[in-house]
Amino acid sequence: LAWQAVLATARAGGRVLVFSLEMRRAELLKRLAGQMCGISEARLETGAVMTHEIEALQVALDDLSRLPINVVNDARTLEEIRARVLSEKARVDVSLVVVDYLQLVRMAQTYDDGNRADEDRVQGMKNLAMDGGVPMLVISAMTKAAQLAAASGKVDSTGTKGAGAEYAADLVAFLVRTNPDDSGPSPEVMFTITKRRNGPVGNVPLVFHKGQGRFEMKGGESW
Repeated sequence: LAWQAVLATARAGGRVLVFSLEMRRAELLKRLAGQMCGISEARLETGAVMTHEIEALQVALDDLSRLPINVVNDARTLEEIRARVLSEKARVDVSLVVVDYLQLVRMAQTYDDGNRADEDRVQGMKNLAMDGGVPMLVISAMTKAAQLAAASGKVDSTGTKGAGAEYAADLVAFLVRTNPDDSGPSPEVMFTITKRRNGPVGNVPLVFHKGQGRFEMKGGESW
């Protein structure tokens, strides 16, 4: 869903910075190109693609290369991310910053309390959003207990890994399968907003098209 926001922003002309702390740029582009062409990751990994699909992949990669998206792999600390965003913002406007994902952001100090570490991470991201005047979309892991609770439809803001993130974030939302046992190509998913500062919370029903890596509003409207 974060990448859907990235692509929509970039195709509208907005510049996007993606700090990918887990996957390398080449891996991400290969996955995105495969989704654009309807080719699964499994087939890409094994090379089980036809000649016309290889041509389609090249077209998709060319399309991605023209978009104003900068995938950053060499900024791993909060301080490095902050410096990179502010320097890019000073050079040219930035419409969106994505961090994938929160718990992999390294901190200058050592913490005994994981909640406090996450709270400081999120507070640092929030300060960056305000100082840089740019929206920050930060992905978080979920606790195992929260994952189990979500399977039965119970979701709250403490589900972020390290409950400290709940207090600093302006908006907290989760993607939860409506039916955890649905292994089909287009499962229903609930986008559950559990916290929105000065705004309403609630559920938005979506459908996730696995092969395309794309979410739609339930009923067919793109989202």
